[in-house]
This record gives sequence, structure tokens and C-alpha cells, in this order.
Amino acid sequence: MRRTAHTTLLAACILLTATVSAATQSTRADGLGLLGIAWSDPTPFLHGLIAAEQTPSAARIAAGASLYQVRMTIAGGLSRTSIEMEIAFTNLEDEPLDEAVLRVFPPIVGGAVAISDSRVDGHPVDAVLDPVDGRLTLPLPASLLPRARAVLRLVAQIEVPPAPAEHYGILEYTSDAVSLAHVLPTLAVHDAQGWHADRPPAYGDVTHADAAFFVVEVVAPAGIRLIASGVETAQEIGAEIQTRSFAVGPAREFYVTATADLEVMTEVVGEVTINSFAPSSLSGSAAQALTTAVAAVQIYSSLYGPYPYRELDIVASPIRAGGMEFPGLVLIGLAEYGKPPDPSEEPVDFFELAVAHEVGHQWFYNVVGNDQLGEPWLDESLTQFATWRYFEARYGDVGDLGFASWTSGRLIVLPTPAPAIGMPVSSYSQSTYGATIYALGPRFLKQLEQLLGREALDDALRAYATDYRWGLGTTAAIRGSLETACQCDLTLPFAQWVYAN
Repeated sequence: MRRTAHTTLLAACILLTATVSAATQSTRADGLGLLGIAWSDPTPFLHGLIAAEQTPSAARIAAGASLYQVRMTIAGGLSRTSIEMEIAFTNLEDEPLDEAVLRVFPPIVGGAVAISDSRVDGHPVDAVLDPVDGRLTLPLPASLLPRARAVLRLVAQIEVPPAPAEHYGILEYTSDAVSLAHVLPTLAVHDAQGWHADRPPAYGDVTHADAAFFVVEVVAPAGIRLIASGVETAQEIGAEIQTRSFAVGPAREFYVTATADLEVMTEVVGEVTINSFAPSSLSGSAAQALTTAVAAVQIYSSLYGPYPYRELDIVASPIRAGGMEFPGLVLIGLAEYGKPPDPSEEPVDFFELAVAHEVGHQWFYNVVGNDQLGEPWLDESLTQFATWRYFEARYGDVGDLGFASWTSGRLIVLPTPAPAIGMPVSSYSQSTYGATIYALGPRFLKQLEQLLGREALDDALRAYATDYRWGLGTTAAIRGSLETACQCDLTLPFAQWVYAN
């Protein structure tokens, strides 16, 4: 009987394997991904986009933007995450590609990644991971011609570090929460210089990515709150396990946190629902964060074009920074909640500044991307200048002068002459990086305002945000926008403030 049962089971397994194999081939032929969604189908993303963003985003998918379908499982202790993922990757270059390079963040901050399966169009390939640089190389079985598409598959197990010394704890687990920043291997940017997958310094931001589209199914213990980029598209809640699906795109990356004991306050502004998550004991600060975010979305939308998503989440987090930006979601350091205003910073309250600043990154970092390692001023200094505009809009001359005073107080750590603002993160010490990029950078833009006039400067920044919407901005690009707006030559101010020569 046992032998007969074993034989029957074996035959059933062979039949099941053949059926799955045939289904997989059919799935490939039909253009379906890991989660059963057609790669060409924009529907999962449209729910999370404002009306004006839907048609252009569908066109980006048709034009070959990368698409990710991911199944992520967060273990009960929150320290381990497993990922099964597929990426539809189109070669948008003018020459064939023989490899695909992805950036892998966990090893850089003391975590670990073990790749258990790697395939290209169903063919096994030997993935090579450099844990020092966080560079993952997938050889392509055949050269990928321009405009051709390949489906990359990875299965990985990830160890999340408990208290990393680098990068502010944005990838970290505690007893009741896990922050999964940059946890997904993501395609590096490829251009005429090749693949950009440099190891980031211990401070500063790390994102340098093309805008892509993500559908992520997250399996996690029941009883904790999942907050993620994008909008929730499906859920299944059991006694012990919950499964929720999220979709976001266009976006530079996908972020998710699993945490306990957060309450939410909500306000709707036009098509956008803004959520403020914080412990119930910090409801006063949560309300302030919500009020600030509402005002910021309105101000920045009028200056730089509409906020693209139907949802924006502000999340209190135990990160070791004032805040951190992700697509459709920003973290604000939990230590900043409930703090009394610092008289030395008035009339600029740092908590309000942090929220307004991180919301501003939805425009400069996400909608307009850039190399955050190589040209950090393009997102941080521009966002800080947008924050200056926020304080002017809300508080008039008091806000303008207060923010000017706030920046002046941070310049005292800089040497004479001060560093150029246009250098890579690695060219600064940690203290000079903060003062140069967050204080000197916005003062450069304020100087341009005096030179060009307020209207011309605002026109130039809006043109830059429009022309490079979902693209990658550069120093040359923003200089071009400025010179077009003013019909002038900015060689001298850029040489004095930006270029390191």
C-alpha cells in the first residue's frame, strides 16, 4: 500500500510539474508576470494616480518603462524577509546589452542577501552579488537588442539588520516594527557611461533610479499595520497572516513598513487623500504633520505641477534622522514628535520644516529624479528651497526671514571659502555635507532670485519640473531651464556656487 501510494503521489507530482511548466510557458506567451498581471496592463496603477497622470503613465508602460511584480513575505520576528520577484526590463539604449545590473542595499548596512534562484526569460543564470558595493549582475543568455524586453526573475532571502550604523536606520527591525527601505533589488540606471551602481557613503541618500512601476504582494503577521508606497489594491486577512497588495508607479522605488500601535488622521485635498500615522499619545504632533502636509501639497502643486498620486502618507518612524522620503510616503523621525518648539529656531519650527521638506521631495527626487550620490544638490537643495517657499507662502516676510536665519545658523561649520554645492556626497564630510547641501544650496537659489527676479526663477523651476517629469535631471539641465527663463548666461554664478573647480 505504501509503495502504491508513493507511486501515485510521484505520478501526481510529475503531472503537476508538467501542468505548472505548461502554465508557465503559457503565462510567458501571454505576457503575464509573477502575480498573474499582464506586463502591458496599466490598470493596477491607475487607481493610485490622479486623473491627469493616468494617460501619460499608461503611455510610459507602453514605451518600455520597467515593471516589477513582487511577492514579499515578512517573517514573524520581522528580521527576515523573503522576496520572489520578476522585472520586465526593456533595453532603451541604442546598443545591445549583455548583462543587467541591479543595486542591492541590505549588505551595505550590515544585512545579508542570499539569492536562491535567478533566471532571465526562464533560463537559469548565475547571479553575481558584490556585497561591498551592493552590485548584482545578471548575465543575459543572449544580447538584449534595443527595444527588446527580457523578464528577470530573482528569489532572495534577506536578513534585516537590527541597528545599522549607516543610513539612519531606514532598513532596520525592532521588536515591534520593521522599516524596509531599498529592500528590493532594483535596476541600476544605464546610460552612455554604463551601469551606475556605486556604493553610497554612510550618509546622504542613495537613490539613483529610473521611474518604474511596482505591484507588490506583502505577506506579514496579522495584527501589525502595513504602510507602503502607492495604494492598496487587495487584501486577505486571516487569524495569523495577512496578505495585502500595493501598486505604485511611476515611482523611483517601493517602500513598506510593518509596525504596531499607529493611529491615523486623514484629510482629503482635491483628488489626494493625506494620511498622518503616529502613536495615539502623539496625536497633537500627528495633527500638526497633517496640517503641514496639506499646505505643502497645495503650495508645491501650484509651483511645480500637480502631485501625481491619490494618496500621501506621513509616518512617524524611529529612524535616526529628521525625515526620509519615498514615493507617496515620507518618514518623520519619531524623536521629533512631541518636542516643544526650540526658541533658537523660531519662527521656523523644525518639526514643521521636516514635514514640509520631505513632502517637497515628492517633486524633487521622485517626480524629477536625479543621481542622489553624484549630484545631491538637485534634490536636497531644490527641496530645501521649495521648503523656503512654503514658509514664505504660509507666514509671509516672517517666514522668509526666519528661514534665511535658519540657513545662516548652519553655515558656521563651513570653511572659507565654502565648498561648491554641486559635488558628489563623497566629496563632503558629514558635517559639511549637511551645511552645504541643506543651507548653502537654497541660499544659492535665493541669490538667483535676486539676480533673475522671483517670477523668472519660479518659471524656470516649474519648467525644469515639467520638462523632466519622470525623467532624470542634471545640473546641466537645470542650468538650461534657468538660462532659458532669464535669457541670460549663468556661467559666473554657477562657477562661483555650483562647480567644484
